[in-house]
Amino acid sequence: MNKAVARGMERREIEGLRYVGIDEKSFGKGHDYASILYDIEKPRVLDVVHTRTREAADQLWERIPEAQRNNIEAVAMDMWENFMKSTKSHCPNVDIVHDKFHCVKYLGTAVDSVRKKEHRELKAENQGESVLNKTKYFWLMNPKNWDDIKKERFKEMKIDILQVGRAWSIVQAFSDFWEYRYPGSAEKFFNQWYFWVTHSR
Repeated sequence: MNKAVARGMERREIEGLRYVGIDEKSFGKGHDYASILYDIEKPRVLDVVHTRTREAADQLWERIPEAQRNNIEAVAMDMWENFMKSTKSHCPNVDIVHDKFHCVKYLGTAVDSVRKKEHRELKAENQGESVLNKTKYFWLMNPKNWDDIKKERFKEMKIDILQVGRAWSIVQAFSDFWEYRYPGSAEKFFNQWYFWVTHSR
């Protein structure tokens, strides 16, 4: 297997790299990770190294000749600091792009954090009772996928008076961002959304 990989790496042609991604994948039991560098346009995997440390990311970049790294225009990744720092070190002129999947994931995590905190507070105030009982996945679902039961539950919860309701509304308002195709329009929308979030508390 090692010989086959070595032969493949020797024959690899990476001229013309413009858009690449760097990501992590877990495998096995526990938190065992590999870092992956891939060509977005082909698409194809360029290289894989064990762990998701800064050193692992450095290894990935150092295996790409500097002349080829200089031609890269943008790199897609999540908000993992090790990946961002390594990329800026080895490709200082590229644009770093945080893809939709990871942005949506972080927004969902933020809503769930608000839900957990408010759920604890409501239980403490109401002798163990909380309107947020068993609602974790409710807040993470796309409203377009709600059935009639969930729609009715949504009305009953009166989300406008819940902290998690406000957090959920903020995330829903942001969903229109993904429909923009022109940078100027997208930036204008984002600035308006951010102003609303920071001035409506």
